[in-house]
Amino acid sequence: ESAGRLLGLAVDSPRLVRVLEELATTGLGLDIAERVVQEDEVGPVSNLPADQLVVAVVRRNQLHRFDEEDAARTEPGDRLVYLYSNHRS
Repeated sequence: ESAGRLLGLAVDSPRLVRVLEELATTGLGLDIAERVVQEDEVGPVSNLPADQLVVAVVRRNQLHRFDEEDAARTEPGDRLVYLYSNHRS
């Protein structure tokens, strides 16, 4: 099913497929990672580093997507799932 969706996207949105390929290949442009929230980062997600785009917060083993209210703030022990660029100029 995923391969068919990618094939359809390749025709309609080739740049989107390029981004997905980068995410699927570690070290190529955009990467996705997970890390523990640091003590000084507890609070609004908007206070987190701008070069780490948070896509989800994991709290007590439950995933909260960026568009869910529970992901608007971080708490001690949370884990962040985030995108970052490793593109070298």
